[in-house]
Amino acid sequence: MTLRQKISDIPLYLQILIGMITGIIIGLIALQVDGGDTFIRHWIQPWG
Repeated sequence: MTLRQKISDIPLYLQILIGMITGIIIGLIALQVDGGDTFIRHWIQPWG
């Protein structure tokens, strides 16, 4: 079984939930990194 088949076996709502949780965790980590606040303010916030 390939990785793509394994991922497609996971229901879509769980894939979306996993992606949202991962994004929140990465965002919180980015705030803790030196210069992360500036990066978020100048690069990510305009699209948010």
